[in-house]
Amino acid sequence: MDSKLLPRISRWLLVLWTLGIFYLLFSPISVDEGWELFEGQDKVAHFVLFSTWTFLVMVGFARYFNKVILTVTILSLLFAGSTEVIQYFLPGRSADWMDLVADLIGSVFAVLVALILKKELIRVGKEFY
Repeated sequence: MDSKLLPRISRWLLVLWTLGIFYLLFSPISVDEGWELFEGQDKVAHFVLFSTWTFLVMVGFARYFNKVILTVTILSLLFAGSTEVIQYFLPGRSADWMDLVADLIGSVFAVLVALILKKELIRVGKEFY
């Protein structure tokens, strides 16, 4: 595979994923009482949304990998924090500090997975795009 193809695909997926996050976090919701499958599923959703977003950033900008780790972590915190602030002002939505915590845990998890993946790929002699 062309070494520039995976980062390029990741950047396009990142744009689509970001638009999906905007839609899911900013659209008005009406949740019936029976809708939740388990308590805390919204925290799991926040974890998945932001871990995937962060991983796509890490792969999309892998050539700057060593310089981007702290930047991505801070950027994801700012992105997550801004979504919570915006939700505070939207009718039918609310801000929740625990959502922000789930977002940040997801982002840190994705950074750790990317670090492990990079280390393993280097160990077996593969390029970490």
